[in-house]
Amino acid sequence: MPPLPSLTVIVLNWNGRSYLPSCLHALADQDYPTFQTVLVDNASTDDSVAFVQTHFPQTTIIQNKTNLGFAAGNNVALRQLQTDMAVLLNPDVVLAPDALRQMALVMQQDPQIGIVGCKLHYPGGRLIQHAGGYLTPPQAMPGHFGILEEDKGQYDAQRDVEYVIGAAMAIRQEALTAVNHFDEGYFLYFEDTDFCTKARQAGFRVVYAPIAHGIHVESAVTRKESLSYTQRFHSGRWRYLLKHQPLTSLLTETVAAEHDWLGKLDKAQQTMMLLVYRTIRGQIPAICQERGEEAAPFYRVLETLSQRVLALQEQDDRLVQLEAQAVVEERPFASNTPIIGFLIVRFREAWNSVAAKWHVRPLLQQQNAFNQLVAQQLREQQAWLRSQQQGWQISETSELLAEISRLQQQIAVLQTRLDELERRGK
Repeated sequence: MPPLPSLTVIVLNWNGRSYLPSCLHALADQDYPTFQTVLVDNASTDDSVAFVQTHFPQTTIIQNKTNLGFAAGNNVALRQLQTDMAVLLNPDVVLAPDALRQMALVMQQDPQIGIVGCKLHYPGGRLIQHAGGYLTPPQAMPGHFGILEEDKGQYDAQRDVEYVIGAAMAIRQEALTAVNHFDEGYFLYFEDTDFCTKARQAGFRVVYAPIAHGIHVESAVTRKESLSYTQRFHSGRWRYLLKHQPLTSLLTETVAAEHDWLGKLDKAQQTMMLLVYRTIRGQIPAICQERGEEAAPFYRVLETLSQRVLALQEQDDRLVQLEAQAVVEERPFASNTPIIGFLIVRFREAWNSVAAKWHVRPLLQQQNAFNQLVAQQLREQQAWLRSQQQGWQISETSELLAEISRLQQQIAVLQTRLDELERRGK
């Protein structure tokens, strides 16, 4: 049997201090002959770095000045890789003692195996979290085989899959070179899916290896119910779609499916999706240059979906309620007097017609006209604001693209701060 390949484990960390002891102790217990461990810290504000320096001094530490996200953060270490393999590991993953060796053995089965992923369980080890991944067309909604299923051995067969998650992913050096590292246009989510897709396009296999397994505390440093999670997740999904979906199906099947899906979201989620569509527009020029296609159809896709969100929100906005309530109606006289009510009602109706209606009717007409005018003016103002929003076009000049890039970096910094606040408030 050939010797096991040289190996580097890269643990990407952002404020994962509470998870690092279990993760790094599990690495120390691996039965792999020798390997290097690198902690890449994305500007943590807890004492992650100090803890590792004190308790795991053999670990190489790379400290990034800012939170670079998953793709760029891992690339810092991957660009320095000098071993045959790299294993990417989240700090909230605890590997079984033979996991590294099993991944390496699977990699040795075929030189075309470029990526190997583990079977991952939720804490407790009974329920499956990941047994290989798949995408649901035409929206590229991701899924995990076996998720939340009790593990009864039903996913114990090794097989090729569309993608495996970066929480525990082994990468062959040759595949890394062929793909040219992770796409740093992703901040968090879909960068592993994108990497696997490009590896398969380059002729490498992506293999799920259940013989290698571990525990994964999924989304340990992100909150899936948060709007920042929604924005990042769907920004990644749409970058993936714009990069890999054939234009014909993007214009037809994807738009139609997204159109229906948007109608099932609540108003806050719809608003966040509008932000996603508007923000992702800035990435179209570079993506289309890579694809070798014209940008106009891709802009049209995002504008169509933006209009869908605006139309959905218009259906139940307060202007509709205002228009419905803008008409003041005359109310018939009613008497609660039971005995002689009939005569009294007739007399009072006659008196009201003779006296009150002559004065009240002009007031009603005036109020109705005023209310309708207010509603009309509000609608015109809303239409004007929408036209200004719709009229925004992305220029392909270098100056504006540089400004877009600067703003996107500011958004990433703000999202990092928001995640920190959400983590503290959890």
